[in-house]
Amino acid sequence: MNLTSNRQQKDAGIFACRPRAAIHSRANVRCNRRCHTLRHHAPPRGNHKPSTNPLERVQIVGSAAQGQQSQELGAVAEDTLRNLMQIWLADTGAPSPAVLQPDSQRVDLMVELPSLYAGVPAMQTYWQVKSSGKKMTKHVREGSEYLHLSLGKKTIDALRESARKHDHFYLAFAHNSTNEKPADLLRRVAQERFDWYCVDLSQQLTEDGPEGYIEIPEQNRLNLSTFSLLWSSLWVERFYSPLSGDFLIELPTLQEQIRLVYPGRGENPIVPEDWNFLTRDMPKYEGILGKEKAQEIIFPLGLGYALKVIEQKLYSAASELDAIQNYCPESLYGTANLWLFARSYHGFMEASGLVVKQGSGKNVRILPLPDDPENVSSLMKACLWHIVLLYASLDVEVRIIYRPEHDAGTDHSYYGGGIGYFPWLSLSKDGMTWMIENNVDATTGQHLDFIYEH
Repeated sequence: MNLTSNRQQKDAGIFACRPRAAIHSRANVRCNRRCHTLRHHAPPRGNHKPSTNPLERVQIVGSAAQGQQSQELGAVAEDTLRNLMQIWLADTGAPSPAVLQPDSQRVDLMVELPSLYAGVPAMQTYWQVKSSGKKMTKHVREGSEYLHLSLGKKTIDALRESARKHDHFYLAFAHNSTNEKPADLLRRVAQERFDWYCVDLSQQLTEDGPEGYIEIPEQNRLNLSTFSLLWSSLWVERFYSPLSGDFLIELPTLQEQIRLVYPGRGENPIVPEDWNFLTRDMPKYEGILGKEKAQEIIFPLGLGYALKVIEQKLYSAASELDAIQNYCPESLYGTANLWLFARSYHGFMEASGLVVKQGSGKNVRILPLPDDPENVSSLMKACLWHIVLLYASLDVEVRIIYRPEHDAGTDHSYYGGGIGYFPWLSLSKDGMTWMIENNVDATTGQHLDFIYEH
């Protein structure tokens, strides 16, 4: 069970790669362990206020002893998750996770995930926190291990109702595996109090059923690494969402172009020949949709088209292609997420790895940090780390560098096989422009000079 929702699979499935393998694979489990060095153990910077003792907020109903420890454990778990998310989201500009009052027993926290790019709005997620100090029995199904969190049919039905209401509704399960008392847990740092798991309830609770439990894949550990992957998948979903709006019904020509660039299963993709689609055909939609709406479509649609153009060039020059060296400005913003979950990026990455490997040439990506390393958020660091691991699996070397003082947002590249410089894009905090539209007069040698300098 992965962390993406059915809505994502429906609306963005033809554009985005599902993170199922990333969440479930053994390689990713190893990655989760290795990513622990990226966590900040210091208190988050900014306007985050330290939480008060959660045990003081517990209100005992009925017998003072009955259920007191369970309620206290729940209060500690909710407070701990909020603190962890404050740490993970520090330095991103995202607000603190909001505690919904009164507790509806359906949604405990509303967490806004940042965009880090002007063209994509922030994303709202909703979380229910459950906790237990009981020993959990592992169940095996289809070769995978699962935990069964028993909640009762009424609670499951209430969660199912909320899952139908919210697109991104998650269960965070805090397992007190040492069965320590809540007061003792508070003496530990937030990262060491519980074993955390996460389940996408919008995906699991889609149909009515007799089960009185939530099924939690043992691999679905919730930590900075998997939280970053969740952010990345939702970012890519939001980025491509303008390509599936209802307004396209009135624009059949544009709808057909989207289908050609991002075909469905069993459909043949477009075989691009030149830049006319970007420079001649797409700009005309600004007069129909307005500049802002058109840009929301042109960027994701143009990305897919341009990547197919360069893929064709790579395969055509395969016998002579001895090097691919790219300086990639996407890593300056939330656009870095495209490397992880955009299918068009995966196609280009795989093609470059295969073609250069055949000739044993140099295949390098240079990723600039968005800021001084001390100021880069843990969320972005984890995202870049996942990119390094993904590229490494495709035999591509990744080098992370300080942000250049000049020309940081402009793509610089060199391709062997007679291709030379391939005009890509220029990014800023306000948006993007296609380099092909800028009448670029820089020579291949100048682009190589930039790459070697950095």
